[in-house]
Amino acid sequence: MILNTPPALLVLWFALSVSISLWRLPCYIREMPPSSQSELPVHEPESLVHENIGQSIILVVFFHMWSTMIYLFTVVTGNFASNNGLSGTLPSCVIAFVTLFLVVGFAHYLEALSIPRKRWGHFKILYLIVTFPFYLVYPILWIIDLFRGRIEFFRRREVDE
Repeated sequence: MILNTPPALLVLWFALSVSISLWRLPCYIREMPPSSQSELPVHEPESLVHENIGQSIILVVFFHMWSTMIYLFTVVTGNFASNNGLSGTLPSCVIAFVTLFLVVGFAHYLEALSIPRKRWGHFKILYLIVTFPFYLVYPILWIIDLFRGRIEFFRRREVDE
């Protein structure tokens, strides 16, 4: 049934689905009781059965948004490819770039809603994993500049003779 729907209707449905999820998320977060856990959620096998859904709700909303956007890109590229006689598969680099953009964009959305990182739950772990390489760029550039001699720890004294 969903394969026979026109792409314009799918695009409208995807946009409506994501917007409703993002609209309801702040209301749900406000209704949640404050968590007594530390900054990052702790995984203990016996507590996984009785785990607080609040730790996972932001991650569930993110994955809903991510899968919807990937499917949206697949529908758009498939429609474009069928009109131009090209292959309709999404390259891995496009999926990686979209995932990176969505993780960072969703984190900015949560910060714009003033949701503290303490309440991000499992999404915070995903965010830290994805943004870790960005934090490495500046130290790597500093080490490269150090080896090229642009950074000096001690000034060389030149003796005028």
